[in-house]
Amino acid sequence: TNNSKYIISVLISSIILPLFLINGLYMFKDFKEEKKIEETGQFLSVKRALKNPEKVISINLTSTFPKLTRFPIEILDLPNLKIINLNEQNISVIPDEIQKAQKLEILNLLDNNIKEIPESICKCENLKELRIGGEIKKFPECLKKMKSLKHLSIQSNTVNELMDELREFQNIETAHFYLKEGILDRKKLSQIESETGIKHKY
Repeated sequence: TNNSKYIISVLISSIILPLFLINGLYMFKDFKEEKKIEETGQFLSVKRALKNPEKVISINLTSTFPKLTRFPIEILDLPNLKIINLNEQNISVIPDEIQKAQKLEILNLLDNNIKEIPESICKCENLKELRIGGEIKKFPECLKKMKSLKHLSIQSNTVNELMDELREFQNIETAHFYLKEGILDRKKLSQIESETGIKHKY
């Protein structure tokens, strides 16, 4: 009986220990790869970004699990942050603190539940690309006058009505409108494109 127990223990150890070692090697490899990515200024973790605030240029949280339900306002204090990629989350509010990100150039919130674009976003004077997913009912007037904003992507079931407001944007060069459900009014979009010169990116 003792021999049987010993043999079983050895067998279990011979199976489990290699699995732990393999898992540890993969974790080490992932850590090394993440560190290599971070050397370029791209961070995949809020926690690691906050430990290296001066180095952060881009933060990408698309693989976050569980999905975020709030915008991580702590990243807005990162002094050199230019790109925020938070698509495929469950965020519903863009905080007014967004205006603190003065070097921000790209904000990606596609595949979220954003209800409103706050006027405070217009104070991000270097913002070039804005990508929003949710149920947007209207654009703030200041957004239409932003000198830096060149590309706008809106994912909402209201885009067939919203696209009329493209005529009021002063500096937009390209736009991307698409619905979560329904059919995009391409005829209207084509007409607006010919009137304004704004190109629709499919």
